[in-house]
Amino acid sequence: MSMGEVDGVGLVQYVKTKFPEIKIIVLSMIEDLSTLAQAFQAGANGYLIKSGDYNELIFAIKEISQGRKYLVTSLGL
Repeated sequence: MSMGEVDGVGLVQYVKTKFPEIKIIVLSMIEDLSTLAQAFQAGANGYLIKSGDYNELIFAIKEISQGRKYLVTSLGL
């Protein structure tokens, strides 16, 4: 969620404001609930950890394309 000059949460909010139909999956190295909650509050449709499994990414894309949200499974929520 830290991208140099741009904050990831702010970017999600900006994109969702300008283009609400766009689906956003956050890929992050950050594995804490606070950041995850901020991403979803900003409008993210999914949140995955970069070190996660490729198959989980594919599954998340399918879920989100069907109108559902997706939350990384490795956080044990």
